[in-house]
Amino acid sequence: MCDSMQIFVSLETDISDDEYEECRFPWEPENSDGKRGEFYDFEMESPLTDAGFLVKAVGIGGIRHGRIRGYWLSVNIPACTVGHNRELVNGVYWAASISWAFLRYFLASRGCTEKGLSYIPWENVRIGPLTLTFLKEFASKEKALSMINDVRQHAEAILNHGPHSLPGKKKAYIKPEGAEWPDDVFTLYIKDREFGIVLYVKQPGVEKAFLKKIDDPELESEVQERSERTVRIEVTAHGAWLRENDLDEPDKWRGNPGAYERIFDLIKEKLRLGEEWRAIRIRKSTVSNLALPDADKRCLSLHIAGKEPADYPVLREYDDEKARSKRFSAIRSRVFDATGIDLRIPWKIQQSGIRPGLAGVFEYPGEFVPREHLQKVVYSRQSAPAAYHRLEGLTAELLSNSAEADEWPDAPPPIAGMFDDGLDD
Repeated sequence: MCDSMQIFVSLETDISDDEYEECRFPWEPENSDGKRGEFYDFEMESPLTDAGFLVKAVGIGGIRHGRIRGYWLSVNIPACTVGHNRELVNGVYWAASISWAFLRYFLASRGCTEKGLSYIPWENVRIGPLTLTFLKEFASKEKALSMINDVRQHAEAILNHGPHSLPGKKKAYIKPEGAEWPDDVFTLYIKDREFGIVLYVKQPGVEKAFLKKIDDPELESEVQERSERTVRIEVTAHGAWLRENDLDEPDKWRGNPGAYERIFDLIKEKLRLGEEWRAIRIRKSTVSNLALPDADKRCLSLHIAGKEPADYPVLREYDDEKARSKRFSAIRSRVFDATGIDLRIPWKIQQSGIRPGLAGVFEYPGEFVPREHLQKVVYSRQSAPAAYHRLEGLTAELLSNSAEADEWPDAPPPIAGMFDDGLDD
C-alpha cells in the first residue's frame, strides 16, 4: 500500500546443481531461440488489471548471465491491483507482500516449479527504492496548483542558487520546462543523492497515469473530482537510504508508524522548513543594531547590496581556501540565526522565492483513510488483502496445472492480523 516499489529476492544459497535445474528458474521468453546468453527483461501485465510490471533475473555477482542469484521486480502496487493510484494508503509491509506475490506469479507462469518457489522465501525480500505518496486535498484545483508553485519558488531559491549550486544540474526543476503559474500546469522535481521528491496534481487524460475508471460512474466521478484538487507528494527513498536507516526489510516496517513520518520529513529537511526565514526587506538601521560582530554586519550589508561572498573583504584576508570557507560558514551561521537571511542565496532571490508559510502546509498528515464507501474500489486496507489472495490463488492454479508440481512450499508471510499491527496504526 505504498505507491511504487522495487524489491530484490535472492535465492537460497544451498541449492545443488541438480536441484537448480529441476526448479526451472526463468530467464528467457518461451519463444526464445536459445542463442542469447544474457538474461532478458520481462515486461509483464498484471493478471488483476491491465497495468504492467517489470522483472529481471540477476546472476551471481550482479551479472546478467550464468546461474541466477535472485530476481528484481519493479511494480506500481495500486495500478497493478485496483487499476489506479488516485487514492491510496501507505503500508510498506503489505506492499512488499504483494510485490513478492507478483514475483511468485511470474515465476509460476514461466514454468518455475513449486520447489523453485520454495527457494525464493519471504525472508530474502529486500526493498529499495520505494515511493510513498502523501495526499493533501485543497478546496479547488487552482489552490492545489498554487501550492505547488509556492513550493517550486521556495525550492528553486534554496537549492538552485549560491556557491553550492551546479550550472546545468538543478536540484529543483519542473516539467515541462519553462512552464509558469498560473498559465501552465507542471510537475515539480526535487533531487537528492539519497531520495527524490515529486509534487503534482494528477491530470485527466495523461498517458500511463494509472487512471483506470471505477465501474460505478458515481464513485468514479467522486474520486476523479477530488483527485484533480489533491496535491500528490511522492517521496522516493533509494535503496542506500533504506539500508542505512535499517528499513530495507519488510518486517522492519511492521508496527513502525514512525518510519512513514521519517520519510515524509525528508522534504521538510530538504527545504529547511523548520528554520526561521526572512522574506521582507531589512533596514540599514536594523543591520547596524544587530548583536553581531562588525565584520558580520559588513558582510550582511554587502550581501543586501547584491555582492557575492568573494567580494567580502574579511574573506579576502585568507589565502587558504579551507580557512576562507570555514570563516564564511561561521559568519553565515551567525547572520542567519540573527536575521533569517542566508548569505549563500542572493537577497533578491530569497525575498521573491522564500515561502515561510510552507512549514504549516507540510505537517505530517498521518495515514490516509479512504471514505468508507470507497474502501473496495481504491487502494485500501480492504482491497489490498483481496488482491493478495487473488494473486496467490492464481499462482496455486498455475502450479496445480504443472506436471512438475511438488509439495506446496512453506507458508507465505503471515496474513492473520497483518492490518492490525503491520501498518502505521
